Amino acid sequence: MANKVTKDWVKYTEVNNTTYEVVKFGNNDIGKVLIVKDFLKYPDQFSNLVKDFPFFDNIFSGAMSGHGFTFPKIHTRSHGKFLIDSLSKIFNTSGIHLDLMSIACMNGGMETYSYHPHVDLCFSFDLDQDVEGIISGSNNIASNIGLTKDMKGGTAMWSHRGKCNILEMTKQEVVDFVDAIEIKPNEPLLNWQLLEEDKDWKIEYLCPLDYNTWIIYPTFQIHAPYLDKKWYVDTDRITSASFIKVNSEKLNPLEDF
Repeated sequence: MANKVTKDWVKYTEVNNTTYEVVKFGNNDIGKVLIVKDFLKYPDQFSNLVKDFPFFDNIFSGAMSGHGFTFPKIHTRSHGKFLIDSLSKIFNTSGIHLDLMSIACMNGGMETYSYHPHVDLCFSFDLDQDVEGIISGSNNIASNIGLTKDMKGGTAMWSHRGKCNILEMTKQEVVDFVDAIEIKPNEPLLNWQLLEEDKDWKIEYLCPLDYNTWIIYPTFQIHAPYLDKKWYVDTDRITSASFIKVNSEKLNPLEDF
């Protein structure tokens, strides 16, 4: 018989806490991350449950680095109810749409086409639009839940030429940013490594992604996993990653936090 996990999923996604800390950085504090600690009531059981999911090679799919399991669209609202309800409370709105929910798995030996910091709406960039059009046409919030104990590193929030968020960029600066991170045709596979800071790229804030910690940030904020290739050699860095559309009168739904 097929192994059904729905009852366990509903039980183990019971939320323990939605109290958040706001971290600000960048020009005029435009960069923001919400950090919720001790998010789930049963993190050990939830972590063990998702470790048994069938992971796919993301490089084979051309999607991203590492491995992952993405929930079918038909299940995102029901199985993502714990996220939708929690975000509704945090943003004080019922206008929460879960675009994508996945379990992401990375390690120090993973392959990638590029390890540059990025924004999560790169896949929908239409450079014929202005900057506001690029942002308003996509999901606007990304979230990650740490599901590996003793997690190292975290998520680095970067700036490119002094800008940490494409909302503060001119159209030409967005074009230059996309050109800097764009995967070129026939680009060879690389082993993952940390990008070094230089005159163009700076780490503005290293957000720790601790076990059972939930982090929330705009999809148009520049970021990347902070993952040294010497880490996670014998274990995996597992997170629950989601992209969400929060209905907001402002382009940046975190502007007033």
